[in-house]
Amino acid sequence: MAVFNQGIDYLQKVDAMGLPKRRIKLNPSNQNTFTSGSGNIQFNLPMSQPGKFANLRDAYIVCDIINNDATDNNFIGNCGSPAFIKKLTVETDSAKFSELDNWNVLWGMHVDEKAGIDYLKSQGDVLFGMKQTRIAGETIVAGVLNPQRKILPLAFTGVAGVQYYPMHSRDNLRIQIDLESAILAVVAGTDGLTAEQFSISNCQMFYDVYTMEKEDYSKFLSDIGGVYRISTTDWMHHPETIASADTSLIANLGTAKRKVKNVYACVRNSLNLTDDQANSLTARNKSGITSFRLLLDGETVMGNEVNTSDTSASETMAEIMKANGGLLNLEPTTLSNLAGGDDVVDFNFAGDADAATSNALSGSYFMKLNLENGFQGNFSVSGLDIVSGKAQFQIDKEAGTSANERIDIYLEYHSEYVMDVNEGTWQKFS
Repeated sequence: MAVFNQGIDYLQKVDAMGLPKRRIKLNPSNQNTFTSGSGNIQFNLPMSQPGKFANLRDAYIVCDIINNDATDNNFIGNCGSPAFIKKLTVETDSAKFSELDNWNVLWGMHVDEKAGIDYLKSQGDVLFGMKQTRIAGETIVAGVLNPQRKILPLAFTGVAGVQYYPMHSRDNLRIQIDLESAILAVVAGTDGLTAEQFSISNCQMFYDVYTMEKEDYSKFLSDIGGVYRISTTDWMHHPETIASADTSLIANLGTAKRKVKNVYACVRNSLNLTDDQANSLTARNKSGITSFRLLLDGETVMGNEVNTSDTSASETMAEIMKANGGLLNLEPTTLSNLAGGDDVVDFNFAGDADAATSNALSGSYFMKLNLENGFQGNFSVSGLDIVSGKAQFQIDKEAGTSANERIDIYLEYHSEYVMDVNEGTWQKFS
């Protein structure tokens, strides 16, 4: 493979050229009606178009979400239509860029971290069916004659965040969404909702394509040495279960990643993950957690042990806020609910005798460690390199709980993708 010219940033160079663009509408490549809990939606973006660049950063999917139940149901108030994205995969025939399972749980954490009440009841409502209540979102009226036309975003994947993705490659780019069970993706109105009781249809992906003139493109390729290099961030998911009697968990992350920027984690009660009147995607309870930390070869990383006891709720809040604009960031986010939640109860809704109590006890708690601009050994680093060492995430609790709990751990890390135009295939370096 040719050596990339480190002095050229092709993304900035393309941006400075002010290229004309046109909007592309793409239909799924596999079918056009999909079933919740078992179906997957695939889009194949055509490549082999030298001189053209796809804007994946602003791409999105619009679709009809149909409630085939006999009863009206609701989107989750602080998650919306993206709750139907169980897993998001971006790949070509020769390279897998991203594959993030439990995508919707991470989405829920980001909504609670970053979205204010005004967003939930305005843009979030129109785009995704969210509501400011956090509990029941927009109503999904029963029947095929009442489709909800909503957006599925393409977030938390490396190349899906790139504004100028070169369409010079030999292989088409494939984006696949594996659909979540309806039991988890919506708030059921009554008992009896099944995993496959919703359908997704009339899907279309929209993205912009920029075009460079042939003569300009030849010079452009010469300037960058015939090699494209994309630097971006990507995500990985690690699932764990903590037994009801346990008061500590050490999760072996088992990964080799460079420049890990952030670690997110949350606890969800596994007893009622599939209760059709409960929802565990965004019901993240504190569960008596007293501290959490990231370990590398048995040592706490960058001194990042966070005390989360009831008397130290401010410490958890401060750690999250300093990674989002600082302690004096006055943006109206929903972080006020951070320390809420009971150790075993998730959202319960209409028709459940314990609805009021359960809603009051449900929280939006999550854990976050920001690893940028810290120290690794004696050196200042922007992100933690986990290459040869043993990485672990540790949670300590004050007591056991009445049921097993599900732990979802996510790592945000730096990735690089390289393509020699003479070969036409991508290689990923993470």
